[in-house]
Amino acid sequence: MPFVYIKVPAARHAEVRDRTLEDGVAQALADLRLGEVISSGESLGDSGADGARRVAFHRIDVDVNDLVSARALFQQVLPTLGAPVLTEVHYTENRLPMVDVYGPAGWTSGATRRQ
Repeated sequence: MPFVYIKVPAARHAEVRDRTLEDGVAQALADLRLGEVISSGESLGDSGADGARRVAFHRIDVDVNDLVSARALFQQVLPTLGAPVLTEVHYTENRLPMVDVYGPAGWTSGATRRQ
């Protein structure tokens, strides 16, 4: 199964939003039998001047059985679930790390991701 992760920008008090996104993605995948959410959580950024590490983004890890259909589903469903601008869908295609980015004008698809 191809692995995909959804990277959602951090926001203060976004726990409800992040849970809504995760639950919505899980339900949409199940409805179409395209895969399943396997884990999720917060990823920490670098230490700040005070030494504290703050949440950099929320991550939703997904196993999919049809990458093309799953990407189309994510692009359709994430905005309706309240995904913020700069939400990213990361995946691998032909062994290249790729990313689709949700921007103010919609999705930019298939950009090669810097490693």
